[in-house]
Amino acid sequence: MSVCPRHYSGDGNITCTDAMRSMLSAYDVSEAYVPPMGFWWWLCAFKYLWRWQLKNGVEDLRKCDDCIQRLIELLDEKEINRYDP
Repeated sequence: MSVCPRHYSGDGNITCTDAMRSMLSAYDVSEAYVPPMGFWWWLCAFKYLWRWQLKNGVEDLRKCDDCIQRLIELLDEKEINRYDP
């Protein structure tokens, strides 16, 4: 197991990577309504939100917002606007 930077380490038990892995575990990408790039934007937004107070402050919040906006645009283009757990 590699050691992650402080801004990704969380409480030492759950890291940012662990949280992202858990978030994705419920999805079969081949059956998802979200295209693969949508998962990319979602995870990037999460990463920036996770670390904002420990790394780049408001700059990371802006990056998070940018990722979310790109995800919304992608979903609008694909007309994927439904919640289907």
